[in-house]
Amino acid sequence: FNGFFSWASLITAGAFLGLGCLLVFFNFWTVKKYQSIKNKGVKEIETFNEKNKYWGLFYSDFSDDSIWSQSFFAILIIRSTLSSLIITVLYEYPLMQTSFLVILDGGVIVFLYLRDPFITLRGQLAQYYYEIITLLVHICTFILGMQDTFPSPSETLRNILSTSIIYLNTALVSGSIGFMFIEIYK
Repeated sequence: FNGFFSWASLITAGAFLGLGCLLVFFNFWTVKKYQSIKNKGVKEIETFNEKNKYWGLFYSDFSDDSIWSQSFFAILIIRSTLSSLIITVLYEYPLMQTSFLVILDGGVIVFLYLRDPFITLRGQLAQYYYEIITLLVHICTFILGMQDTFPSPSETLRNILSTSIIYLNTALVSGSIGFMFIEIYK
């Protein structure tokens, strides 16, 4: 923390972390309120949705079967925050960093499978697509990190994995654009 930019960066990171925590809290609070009135009737749900129409993105695209399914947006915020912390804090420990990222990706995929948080098949397929590609990129990065610990790393494997990461990232961007056009069309 020698310079102004280091302190500014720390303060900005703290502000965004605080905002993220506030969003997660608000998401769980809104979903809990929705879950408590869900069984009262259609009129109460319509009143709640009208009253919270600007905050509907927190819960409206997700299944209301359980609070965890409907809080998937908050889980994604938590996952993004944890990913950022893992990447920055463990910068000098690439094997530990990629191990935690692979575990985090696997946890989200297991959650998707067990809780089925999406209402539409299109949303569910899009999320699986993003999660699987992200997991594959992190696995490739983990193997690249493992290679650095070997006495004589394979240059061929390094090239294959690096090329795979480039193609997977291209597929991620292309798929995102494709899913965006599908949403616009629908």
